[in-house]
Amino acid sequence: MRKITKVAAALGIVAGLGVAALPLASYAATVTENVNVSVTINPTLGTGAMACTDATTSGAAGVTLSATCSYTASSNGGLSVAIRSQGAELNLVGTGNSANTIAPIASQQPTVAALAVNGWGYRVSGFTGTGSPTIAGNADRYTPITATNVTVINASAGTAAGDFVFSARTPETQAPDTYTNVVTITTTAN
Repeated sequence: MRKITKVAAALGIVAGLGVAALPLASYAATVTENVNVSVTINPTLGTGAMACTDATTSGAAGVTLSATCSYTASSNGGLSVAIRSQGAELNLVGTGNSANTIAPIASQQPTVAALAVNGWGYRVSGFTGTGSPTIAGNADRYTPITATNVTVINASAGTAAGDFVFSARTPETQAPDTYTNVVTITTTAN
């Protein structure tokens, strides 16, 4: 038993000396980290007096009917405005009888008088603002509606305001009805 005590005592002294011999710096650790700081300013978009909820007009068959809606948007970055039919249906469809339709015009036309009889289209008009809005392509001409977005306005930071004019030219034989289609106008902050 004496031998075990002496060995244990010797191991204890060696172990104690080993701990005492360690440098104090090994107990104090230093950690260095680099932190990336990033601030993102997201584009904001405000739409103002968007009176395009219902562009309606009425009149007799055989005349050209036009409805105008006013549009205003603002952005702290650039913005673009696109238009399309909400669904796959491109015709103005009678609400009383869905067989009554007015088809979209086949191609762009310079004036409302040039619209094909039994055709409808849209144009953008008078877009101005602090964002130097420009009418994309030939959207200032009467244009057929499509099922995909067509960009009609581009502007830098600021505001853009103008009108969407929807016109239909009907034959004198056009059946009395209320003809509708839902058009989607999308404003995107760039």
